[in-house]
Formats: sequence, structure tokens, C-alpha cells
Amino acid sequence: MTFGEQNSLSQSFKLLDKAFDSGINFFDSAEMYPVPQHAETQGRSEEYFGCWLRERKIPRERHYLIINHIGAIRSEHDDFTIRFASAMNHPIRRSRCCLYLFNNMKRDYIKV
Repeated sequence: MTFGEQNSLSQSFKLLDKAFDSGINFFDSAEMYPVPQHAETQGRSEEYFGCWLRERKIPRERHYLIINHIGAIRSEHDDFTIRFASAMNHPIRRSRCCLYLFNNMKRDYIKV
């Protein structure tokens, strides 16, 4: 996934429009995107997806968006942090991931 690193917001919109208009409605993203990873662009792919869904007013029942939160998150000091796998299932980690989604994608609810 290269949204925010190799693709601008407008290029990402064109690609998502073409995919959606062609019948694709299942999208995958992760907090580690875009690739290659950089602290300043971490999560930009999700931001772009969120912007596209809002601007195009695509109803929730017409798309599926799978979000994976694995090892990379911003710490309390807003720096780029890699977490160990043993911490991934901790309730606090899960809560932070949900809050991250609400903020980054501007969603009012998610299904877990």
C-alpha cells in the first residue's frame, strides 16, 4: 500500500474511484502503511481511505474495510514506535488501536 508515500491524495482518490466503480468494495489497510514506513507518513493510508469514504459518501453497507493493527504505533510522545508481538493482545493496546482508528479515519463507530 503506497497511499501517502508514492501516491498523493488525489491519485489515491482516482485509484479508489476506479476500483469502486469496477465493483471492488473490499479494501485492506494497516497502520504500518504506507510502505516504506516513515514516522511522518505512518497511518496516512488510513487517513486517505477515511477521506475518500467521507467525500464520496459511500454508505457502510456498500464497502468493507479491513484494518490491521500490528506492531507500529505512535507513542505518547508522538514518535514512531514498534511494539513487540506479546503486547498486541493487551486490552490497553486494543483500546489505543480503536481510538487511533476513530481519530485517523474519522469514524464514529467500528465493528470489532
